[in-house]
Amino acid sequence: MVRTVVGDEAQIEAFLDSLFASSASVQIGLLIGRLSTGSNRDVVFGLVPTPTKDGEQACKVLGSTTQQQSKDLGDKRKSARAKPSIDSSSLMLDIDWVAEHARQVSRMLLGGMHVVGIYCLGTEVSIKNSLATLWQAVRAVASTQSLLADAEFVFEPLLLQVSSSPRRLSCRSCLLESNFTPASIKPCEWKLGKLRPTLHSFTCHHTFKIRLPLLENTDFGKDQPLRKLLLYEIQHEVERLKAAPVLVDGIMAEENVLVLGNASDTSHDVQFLLPFNQEESREGVVVGIVGLHGTVHARAYALLREPLARALSYLKEDIVASLRSRIDLLCDVAEQELENAQLGENGSEMGSSLKANGIHALLASCSKGSLPCSFLLPRRVLVPWSSGVFISDYLLENETIQDVNERCRELFGRNDPLELSMVVEPEVMGSFAAIESINPGISRPAYKKSVGTEDLGSHSNKEKFPTLALTHDNPNKFFQYTIVGALTAVLLGVVIALSVWKR
Repeated sequence: MVRTVVGDEAQIEAFLDSLFASSASVQIGLLIGRLSTGSNRDVVFGLVPTPTKDGEQACKVLGSTTQQQSKDLGDKRKSARAKPSIDSSSLMLDIDWVAEHARQVSRMLLGGMHVVGIYCLGTEVSIKNSLATLWQAVRAVASTQSLLADAEFVFEPLLLQVSSSPRRLSCRSCLLESNFTPASIKPCEWKLGKLRPTLHSFTCHHTFKIRLPLLENTDFGKDQPLRKLLLYEIQHEVERLKAAPVLVDGIMAEENVLVLGNASDTSHDVQFLLPFNQEESREGVVVGIVGLHGTVHARAYALLREPLARALSYLKEDIVASLRSRIDLLCDVAEQELENAQLGENGSEMGSSLKANGIHALLASCSKGSLPCSFLLPRRVLVPWSSGVFISDYLLENETIQDVNERCRELFGRNDPLELSMVVEPEVMGSFAAIESINPGISRPAYKKSVGTEDLGSHSNKEKFPTLALTHDNPNKFFQYTIVGALTAVLLGVVIALSVWKR
């Protein structure tokens, strides 16, 4: 059965008009949309051009259309009749750069929106001559979409061919096989429709407390990075969310209900009634604890008359993807700082020592004895994309909205300046801090809140900033402190007894 792909009429036509008006002969970019589950109808919300890399375009034309003309060698006059032109042009793509663009854009998309393929502008002949190369690019882009790759349906990303001569659109779905064959690309029916007015948004604030015991002799080097352990712990949130009853606009969500509402009622508030955490038991000597604590803002989009259960799954997906993105960003920055320390004169000795001992960059400050170690996770901000639809970005501690503007300009091809009033900041920096300690006789260390903080389970429109706390304690040091404390208590008791006896 032929798949139907519906593109958003307003956004795509406006984008194509500006693309043809720019006189661009070739271009490649990403398709932002959603692949359907259980039906043959996919949707595309917008097109995002791939930026240049070091001034070089990600897509170039090889070969050319040549006009072969015969010449009279005697009098060097042109022949009266020229031979027909031969178009041997094809496209050369920087596939790795296109895939990297897809990875970074995916991090900025909210729930229910994914990178579902690529588009390519070129002549009809050059695109036809480059189908194998374009299929490889689609396959590389699909490999960056981990959430879609884990889905329970067959993932067939899209290739939208934008022919400049003549002006024509055609869409195909791609089978992700090991090798390209003519059957790897199948035609689709392409339509335009009004999608944006039918979009509904679902928002929630998700509070989480994740604890990861660090066992003795655990390798935090490149072979088994701390990043993987943290991402593994985030998977537990998936199980908690699956089992949680859900309130939508204060009403318990029911199965087999569709997303309904009018044009003025497209925003919905969601609350997950989460069960208590059940920590996984681990065997071994605990030498430290990593804790993830805080509240994150999540948002997802669903179309009118989509199943409500699917809309809620998009929201759960956004929670998990947001936590993953923050961990990735935090680890990327820490590893980059460690590499800079290895190259710098002042930090080269420290960097080499950490690398030699297999210590992950995120634990570098802990290795110097400053315990406990706390790191603020990147803060989420929402940026308008098109027609009331938002994308998201993450701010590190030393970043500003100007950094967000630069990333949106590069990754989404924004030309209009981003004003501060246009940015939504649902998460603000709070005073929450988590301090964890290790006691060999206690299996579940208690959490200690800083003075003036609210309970972690409370909710508000501007939620507490998510925090990562790293704690390394020495059991021997703990034992020494315990003995000293006990002796002090005994001596104090003797002094008090003597003073009472004298009286």
